[in-house]
Amino acid sequence: MASQLGDCTGVKDHTFMTLRVIGNMAPAVIPVSPALRTAVIQCVKEPAASQIVQQAAIQVYRQIPVPDETRDVFMQVLLDNSNPVQERIAAYLIIMKDPQPSELTQLINVLSSEPDQQFRSFVISHITNILSSTESETEALRQKIQDALQGNEIGPTMDPIKFSRNYKIGSVQGNMIFEGVSYLPKEVMLEMTLRAFGFEIDMMEIGITGEKFEPTIEALFGENGF
Repeated sequence: MASQLGDCTGVKDHTFMTLRVIGNMAPAVIPVSPALRTAVIQCVKEPAASQIVQQAAIQVYRQIPVPDETRDVFMQVLLDNSNPVQERIAAYLIIMKDPQPSELTQLINVLSSEPDQQFRSFVISHITNILSSTESETEALRQKIQDALQGNEIGPTMDPIKFSRNYKIGSVQGNMIFEGVSYLPKEVMLEMTLRAFGFEIDMMEIGITGEKFEPTIEALFGENGF
Protein backbone atom coordinates (compact mmCIF):
# COMPACT_ATOMS: atom_id res chain seq x y z
CA MET A 1 0.00 0.00 0.00
CA ALA A 2 2.89 2.36 0.67
CA SER A 3 3.88 2.22 -2.99
CA GLN A 4 0.35 3.19 -4.03
CA LEU A 5 0.59 6.41 -2.02
CA GLY A 6 3.81 7.54 -3.67
CA ASP A 7 4.55 11.11 -2.62
CA CYS A 8 0.79 11.78 -2.17
CA THR A 9 0.69 14.30 -5.00
CA GLY A 10 -0.73 11.93 -7.59
CA VAL A 11 -4.38 11.47 -8.52
CA LYS A 12 -6.22 12.99 -5.57
CA ASP A 13 -9.23 10.67 -5.53
CA HIS A 14 -7.09 7.53 -5.77
CA THR A 15 -4.76 8.69 -2.99
CA PHE A 16 -7.70 9.69 -0.80
CA MET A 17 -9.43 6.32 -1.21
CA THR A 18 -6.18 4.46 -0.55
CA LEU A 19 -5.76 6.37 2.71
CA ARG A 20 -9.35 5.62 3.72
CA VAL A 21 -8.74 1.91 3.15
CA ILE A 22 -5.52 2.09 5.16
CA GLY A 23 -7.42 3.87 7.94
CA ASN A 24 -10.06 1.15 8.08
CA MET A 25 -7.35 -1.52 8.22
CA ALA A 26 -5.00 0.50 10.44
CA PRO A 27 -5.03 -1.76 13.54
CA ALA A 28 -3.80 -4.64 11.39
CA VAL A 29 -1.43 -2.94 8.94
CA ILE A 30 0.08 0.19 10.52
CA PRO A 31 1.84 -1.43 13.53
CA VAL A 32 3.60 -4.02 11.36
CA SER A 33 4.66 -1.82 8.44
CA PRO A 34 7.24 0.92 9.07
CA ALA A 35 7.21 1.76 5.36
CA LEU A 36 3.46 2.36 5.44
CA ARG A 37 3.72 4.52 8.57
CA THR A 38 6.39 6.61 6.87
CA ALA A 39 4.30 6.96 3.71
CA VAL A 40 1.22 8.08 5.65
CA ILE A 41 3.12 10.71 7.60
CA GLN A 42 4.74 11.89 4.39
CA CYS A 43 1.22 12.58 3.10
CA VAL A 44 0.59 14.77 6.14
CA LYS A 45 3.85 16.67 5.73
CA GLU A 46 3.85 16.99 1.93
CA PRO A 47 2.99 20.64 1.14
CA ALA A 48 2.01 19.77 -2.43
CA ALA A 49 -0.59 17.23 -1.29
CA SER A 50 -4.21 18.37 -1.36
CA GLN A 51 -5.98 19.28 1.87
CA ILE A 52 -8.37 16.33 1.60
CA VAL A 53 -5.42 13.93 1.20
CA GLN A 54 -3.56 15.39 4.18
CA GLN A 55 -6.70 15.18 6.30
CA ALA A 56 -7.30 11.55 5.30
CA ALA A 57 -3.70 10.74 6.21
CA ILE A 58 -4.19 12.22 9.68
CA GLN A 59 -7.39 10.24 10.16
CA VAL A 60 -5.57 6.97 9.47
CA TYR A 61 -4.71 7.11 13.19
CA ARG A 62 -8.28 7.42 14.43
CA GLN A 63 -8.40 3.75 15.54
CA ILE A 64 -4.84 3.23 16.76
CA PRO A 65 -2.38 4.74 19.25
CA VAL A 66 -0.19 7.53 17.93
CA PRO A 67 3.60 7.11 18.30
CA ASP A 68 5.62 10.00 19.72
CA GLU A 69 7.22 11.04 16.45
CA THR A 70 3.80 11.19 14.79
CA ARG A 71 2.32 13.15 17.69
CA ASP A 72 4.91 15.85 17.08
CA VAL A 73 3.80 16.13 13.45
CA PHE A 74 0.13 16.34 14.43
CA MET A 75 0.86 18.99 17.06
CA GLN A 76 2.63 21.06 14.41
CA VAL A 77 -0.41 20.73 12.15
CA LEU A 78 -2.97 21.76 14.76
CA LEU A 79 -0.92 24.67 16.12
CA ASP A 80 -0.15 26.16 12.69
CA ASN A 81 -2.98 28.63 12.06
CA SER A 82 -2.07 28.84 8.37
CA ASN A 83 -3.35 25.28 7.87
CA PRO A 84 -6.98 24.66 6.82
CA VAL A 85 -9.33 24.41 9.79
CA GLN A 86 -10.53 20.91 8.82
CA GLU A 87 -6.98 19.62 8.81
CA ARG A 88 -6.19 21.25 12.15
CA ILE A 89 -9.32 19.82 13.76
CA ALA A 90 -8.54 16.35 12.39
CA ALA A 91 -5.09 16.50 14.01
CA TYR A 92 -6.58 17.89 17.23
CA LEU A 93 -9.11 15.05 17.52
CA ILE A 94 -6.40 12.43 17.06
CA ILE A 95 -4.20 14.03 19.72
CA MET A 96 -7.15 14.34 22.10
CA LYS A 97 -7.76 10.60 22.14
CA ASP A 98 -4.95 10.43 24.70
CA PRO A 99 -3.27 13.82 25.10
CA GLN A 100 -0.02 14.24 26.97
CA PRO A 101 -0.02 16.89 29.73
CA SER A 102 2.53 18.98 27.84
CA GLU A 103 0.35 18.90 24.72
CA LEU A 104 -2.72 20.06 26.63
CA THR A 105 -0.77 22.85 28.30
CA GLN A 106 0.59 24.01 24.95
CA LEU A 107 -2.86 23.94 23.36
CA ILE A 108 -4.58 25.81 26.19
CA ASN A 109 -1.82 28.43 26.33
CA VAL A 110 -2.25 29.35 22.66
CA LEU A 111 -6.04 29.07 22.56
CA SER A 112 -6.75 32.53 23.97
CA SER A 113 -4.73 34.17 21.19
CA GLU A 114 -5.83 31.78 18.43
CA PRO A 115 -6.71 33.92 15.39
CA ASP A 116 -8.89 31.31 13.66
CA GLN A 117 -12.23 31.62 15.40
CA GLN A 118 -13.55 28.46 13.77
CA PHE A 119 -10.77 26.35 15.22
CA ARG A 120 -11.00 28.08 18.58
CA SER A 121 -14.76 27.56 18.75
CA PHE A 122 -14.47 23.86 17.96
CA VAL A 123 -11.78 23.23 20.57
CA ILE A 124 -13.71 25.11 23.26
CA SER A 125 -16.92 23.18 22.53
CA HIS A 126 -15.09 19.85 22.46
CA ILE A 127 -13.27 20.45 25.74
CA THR A 128 -16.46 21.81 27.32
CA ASN A 129 -18.29 18.61 26.36
CA ILE A 130 -15.54 16.48 27.88
CA LEU A 131 -15.53 18.47 31.11
CA SER A 132 -19.31 18.26 31.43
CA SER A 133 -19.37 14.52 30.79
CA THR A 134 -20.09 12.12 33.64
CA GLU A 135 -18.99 9.00 31.77
CA SER A 136 -16.36 6.89 33.47
CA GLU A 137 -14.56 6.46 30.13
CA THR A 138 -13.67 10.15 30.06
CA GLU A 139 -12.67 10.48 33.72
CA ALA A 140 -8.91 10.31 33.11
CA LEU A 141 -9.16 12.75 30.21
CA ARG A 142 -11.26 15.17 32.27
CA GLN A 143 -8.62 15.12 34.99
CA LYS A 144 -5.84 15.80 32.50
CA ILE A 145 -7.72 18.79 31.12
CA GLN A 146 -8.52 20.15 34.58
CA ASP A 147 -4.86 19.85 35.54
CA ALA A 148 -3.85 21.76 32.41
CA LEU A 149 -6.45 24.48 33.00
CA GLN A 150 -5.21 25.00 36.58
CA GLY A 151 -8.58 26.34 37.71
CA ASN A 152 -9.06 28.65 34.73
CA GLU A 153 -12.04 28.58 32.38
CA ILE A 154 -11.60 27.27 28.85
CA GLY A 155 -13.76 30.07 27.46
CA PRO A 156 -17.40 30.53 26.43
CA THR A 157 -18.89 28.49 23.61
CA MET A 158 -19.67 30.50 20.49
CA ASP A 159 -22.71 30.83 18.24
CA PRO A 160 -23.34 27.31 16.85
CA ILE A 161 -24.99 28.74 13.74
CA LYS A 162 -21.83 30.56 12.70
CA PHE A 163 -18.97 28.71 14.35
CA SER A 164 -17.58 25.19 14.30
CA ARG A 165 -18.40 22.99 17.24
CA ASN A 166 -18.52 19.49 18.65
CA TYR A 167 -21.82 17.99 19.78
CA LYS A 168 -22.24 15.18 22.30
CA ILE A 169 -25.66 13.73 23.13
CA GLY A 170 -25.58 10.36 24.82
CA SER A 171 -23.91 7.83 22.54
CA VAL A 172 -24.06 10.18 19.56
CA GLN A 173 -21.24 12.60 18.82
CA GLY A 174 -21.08 15.03 15.96
CA ASN A 175 -18.82 17.67 14.48
CA MET A 176 -19.93 20.63 12.40
CA ILE A 177 -17.03 22.51 10.86
CA PHE A 178 -17.28 25.90 9.19
CA GLU A 179 -14.48 27.75 7.45
CA GLY A 180 -13.98 31.50 7.60
CA VAL A 181 -17.26 33.41 7.34
CA SER A 182 -18.99 30.81 5.17
CA TYR A 183 -22.63 30.26 6.12
CA LEU A 184 -22.51 26.59 5.10
CA PRO A 185 -20.50 23.94 6.97
CA LYS A 186 -17.46 22.52 5.21
CA GLU A 187 -17.83 19.22 7.00
CA VAL A 188 -20.45 17.41 9.07
CA MET A 189 -19.59 14.22 10.93
CA LEU A 190 -21.91 12.01 12.96
CA GLU A 191 -20.75 9.03 15.04
CA MET A 192 -22.73 6.58 17.14
CA THR A 193 -21.07 4.32 19.69
CA LEU A 194 -22.67 1.42 21.56
CA ARG A 195 -21.32 0.63 25.01
CA ALA A 196 -22.10 -2.85 26.29
CA PHE A 197 -20.44 -5.26 28.71
CA GLY A 198 -17.48 -2.94 29.17
CA PHE A 199 -16.77 -2.61 25.45
CA GLU A 200 -17.26 0.23 22.97
CA ILE A 201 -18.54 -0.67 19.51
CA ASP A 202 -18.62 1.91 16.73
CA MET A 203 -22.08 1.42 15.27
CA MET A 204 -22.18 4.16 12.66
CA GLU A 205 -20.08 6.94 11.17
CA ILE A 206 -21.43 9.35 8.58
CA GLY A 207 -19.37 12.15 7.10
CA ILE A 208 -20.33 14.82 4.59
CA THR A 209 -18.03 17.42 3.10
CA GLY A 210 -19.66 20.51 1.65
CA GLU A 211 -16.90 22.16 -0.34
CA LYS A 212 -18.99 22.10 -3.54
CA PHE A 213 -22.32 23.06 -1.98
CA GLU A 214 -21.80 26.77 -1.46
CA PRO A 215 -21.54 27.85 -5.14
CA THR A 216 -24.80 26.02 -5.83
CA ILE A 217 -26.60 27.61 -2.88
CA GLU A 218 -25.22 31.01 -3.82
CA ALA A 219 -26.44 30.58 -7.39
CA LEU A 220 -29.92 29.64 -6.19
CA PHE A 221 -30.45 31.97 -3.26
CA GLY A 222 -27.72 34.61 -3.46
CA GLU A 223 -28.01 38.19 -4.63
CA ASN A 224 -28.24 37.18 -8.28
CA GLY A 225 -30.11 33.94 -7.69
CA PHE A 226 -33.76 33.05 -7.40
